[in-house]
Formats: sequence, C-alpha cells, structure tokens
Amino acid sequence: ITLKQGTYVITISGENLDACTYDMVTELGEHAIVTTEVIHEDNEIQYTLSLPVDTDLVEFRLKNESVQSAQFNYLKIELME
Repeated sequence: ITLKQGTYVITISGENLDACTYDMVTELGEHAIVTTEVIHEDNEIQYTLSLPVDTDLVEFRLKNESVQSAQFNYLKIELME
C-alpha cells in the first residue's frame, strides 16, 4: 500500500491480540516505520505514526507469539488532520 505524508492512527481489530506483536515496514522489510503504541489489548491494537514523505510498499505485519490462536478481523487506517 502507498501512504501519503502525514500522521496516521492505525487500528487492528480481532481476538487474542494481546498475544501478538506488530510492526510496519517498507521496501519488503528493509526499513522499519517507527510507531507509538496507544492501545494493546485482547481485541484491539492501536498505534500512531508520522510519515515525513509519501511512502510506497508499506506493509502492516501482525505475528502471533503464543500457542493460542489469534483472529484478525480488520485493519483501519485513519489520516489525522
């Protein structure tokens, strides 16, 4: 996905998300995007980030770090004004 320059709020909805880690990268994992965690609970992860320039090949990654299953429902991307 391509994101325009700006500040974003990212919300991930699901179940057992407190057992998951997450990150954002560009260029097929070559560059990490710095995020600031707002919420990391069982049914929701929310974080913010600022992009100084338009950014191509953005990946949102979610990894289950437990033996219990986790369910991903949706990802919401909001540009803050």
